Amino acid sequence: MDIRQRKQRFGDFLIRAKQDPGSVLTHRASAWQYIPDHTFADDTVDLFRLGIDAADCVCVDALWSIQEDATLLQVCTRKTGDPHPPGLYARLVMDEIHWLNLYAVIDTSRVTREDFENVMTQFAERGFPDAKKFHDLSETLTKV
Repeated sequence: MDIRQRKQRFGDFLIRAKQDPGSVLTHRASAWQYIPDHTFADDTVDLFRLGIDAADCVCVDALWSIQEDATLLQVCTRKTGDPHPPGLYARLVMDEIHWLNLYAVIDTSRVTREDFENVMTQFAERGFPDAKKFHDLSETLTKV
């Protein structure tokens, strides 16, 4: 892994967090920070404010900061029609800073904050971001 790219990904996260500090959430057990782009099914205040039904929260993605790196994590339910079986997947985005795209399919009807944070923990337990398997990825979604 290129240290320069890692620093740039982390820097991008910090810039976004500084621009909207109220959007930054902290993982309840591990204190990682992340910035979700969609509302969780159990965030009743945002659901009400946005006029969204919890049943519609079938996919949530967030920018996740971990160990002075950052990545995009997307967690979706089977209800999205995704052909992949439940599990954890990853791929490399071949751009200038080589973003890793982490992707999970979960076997629930909607994505809650707890579901999302559980997936974060599962990726970390598999060695993200430093494990070799996360550095040898291609642009093809691969089960990890």
